[in-house]
Amino acid sequence: MLVNEALSALLREGIDKCHLLVMEHNEAGQRFWSANGWEKRDGILLYSRGLDSRGLDSKGLE
Repeated sequence: MLVNEALSALLREGIDKCHLLVMEHNEAGQRFWSANGWEKRDGILLYSRGLDSRGLDSKGLE
């Protein structure tokens, strides 16, 4: 019910697509979302980076 309420709220705001992230090792999560009509996407890469104070200068960035 909570997921449906959240999605309904997005639709009311004019948002017609939603994405979620599930860790690859989270098999229960994958089963849950698949069983509730969500489709696994291929071809999308997620990049992450910690934002500590080291290495935040412009060296090496292009």
